[in-house]
Order: sequence, then C-alpha cells, then structure tokens
Amino acid sequence: MNLTRSVACLRLSGLLTKHKLCLSRTVLFSVVTTTMLLTLFPSGAVGQDFFTVRNQKKQKWPEAEANRLYLLASQAVEREFKLTRPVRPRFTLVLGYEGNQLDVNTGELRMAKWDRRIFADGVILFCMEQMLTPDTRLQLLRRTLLAAESVVDVDEKVARSEHTETPGPSIPGASHADNKP
Repeated sequence: MNLTRSVACLRLSGLLTKHKLCLSRTVLFSVVTTTMLLTLFPSGAVGQDFFTVRNQKKQKWPEAEANRLYLLASQAVEREFKLTRPVRPRFTLVLGYEGNQLDVNTGELRMAKWDRRIFADGVILFCMEQMLTPDTRLQLLRRTLLAAESVVDVDEKVARSEHTETPGPSIPGASHADNKP
C-alpha cells in the first residue's frame, strides 16, 4: 500500500540567506492557526480567561506582569502540594478600591492600587480556597471534629482521675509494719 504524504513548503528569504521549510499540512495548519490567534488577541487575553478586572478609577496596571504572576503563583501551589492537575483560580481583580481585601465569598481581590506582592498573595490564597472540592472540604471538617472529640487534655484527664480515685488493691492483714525486718 503506497501512502503519500502531503507536504507544504515555505520559502523563507532573508538579506543574506534563503531557506526552504517543508511541513506536513496538519503541522502547517497548526502553526498558521496559532499565529493568527496570537495576532488577533492581545497578550493579556490569555490571562484574562482566569481573572477579570474591574478598574474603577482607570488606574494603569501592568497587565503582562499580572498574567505572569498569576501563572507563577498557581504553579508554585501546584508544586508545593504535588498536584497532578493545574489550579487556575477564578476571581475578579478590583483596582481603585478603598483598601486591600480578599473576599472569598464574592471572589474578589480588591486593591487600592496595583501591588505585585498583594496580587501574588491573593492568587495563592484563591488557589488554596478553590483547590478543595466541597466534598473534600466536608471530609476534612468531619475528620477535624472527630479528632477534636477523641483528644483529651492532660489537665482534664488528671482532674477526672482525682475525682474518681479508688484505693488500690490491698492484701488482707498486711501492713507496713509487717514488712519490717
């Protein structure tokens, strides 16, 4: 059976050299598609899939740095906990807020102005919050409460033994005086 491969070749010419690049049609299609997507979407669009931004006072902020910090912080959490799946927390970055806050209920990281340290810390905290499923969180809660019920403080144990102390076994007719030589 004779299979023919479809190959497309591109001629690349520079000032001093000329090259010929031959690729299969599927690889060429992938390269062209990726190039078009990168050209059509600004560099910040990739990170914006993970967090949205609400800029109340139209502050300038380094979008590329925020995207880089987001990915680096997420990957650090993945490495620390040896996770097999990526953790990409979803939240809203609110710039121009009265102070700095992280609200897990609304999923907002509120900042008065851009601060890379606060942003990275917020990403880490959202990773921690969102990497546990509700079932896992419930299991951890149950284990914690069960362990708390089964642990008794030493002071509490001593107090219990003082109230319920019973004399040890005695041998009838034996006394300390009988043991003297």
